[in-house]
Amino acid sequence: MTIFQPLTLESTLIVYKVAIKILKHRNVKSLRDFAMIEREKKALVTLDHPHIVKLKEILEDEVKEATYLVFEYVSGGELFGYITSQGRLNDFTARKFMRQVGPSEKNIYVSESTSNMLLRI
Repeated sequence: MTIFQPLTLESTLIVYKVAIKILKHRNVKSLRDFAMIEREKKALVTLDHPHIVKLKEILEDEVKEATYLVFEYVSGGELFGYITSQGRLNDFTARKFMRQVGPSEKNIYVSESTSNMLLRI
C-alpha cells in the first residue's frame, strides 16, 4: 500500500510541506516488483513538467527496510481519489487533465493505474 503523508519541514530560510511515499521493502515480493520500483524512481528523478508533482529526494533506510520518496506537496490529492469521488469524468474535465500532461507524454512514466497521479487543482 502506498501512503502519502503530508509533512511540514522547517529550516532557517523556509517552511514547506512535502508528501512522502513510503515503500516498505518487505512488500516487494519479486524481482519484477523490485525492477518496477527502480524504474519508477529513475523516471521520477528525470521528470520535469509544470503539471507533474516533483520528486525532491529519495531516502533509503536500511534499518527500517524502507525507501522514502519525498515529493513537493500538492493539495489536490490523487487522480484516482478525485475520479472515485466524482464518478465518471465528463469530457471537459478529462480533456483538461490530459492537456496538462499531454505535451510531455513521451517523457512520462506510464503507471498501471491513476493512483500514482497527483492533482494540482
